[in-house]
Amino acid sequence: MKGIRSRRQPVPEFEYTPRSVAHLHGLLTVSKAKDEIARLVTRDYGQWHPSTDPKFRF
Repeated sequence: MKGIRSRRQPVPEFEYTPRSVAHLHGLLTVSKAKDEIARLVTRDYGQWHPSTDPKFRF
């Protein structure tokens, strides 16, 4: 995510419509859910994951 934040630039050909914003919101929701699942699974199995390491907090 850090790389994405550092590259924030307007995209002229992208049209902000209610549909496109809803689609982006859906993608973000799925991404967050997948990260949460990975965090829970790695915690259960005692494995390391960036979201469980304080050095890699976003």
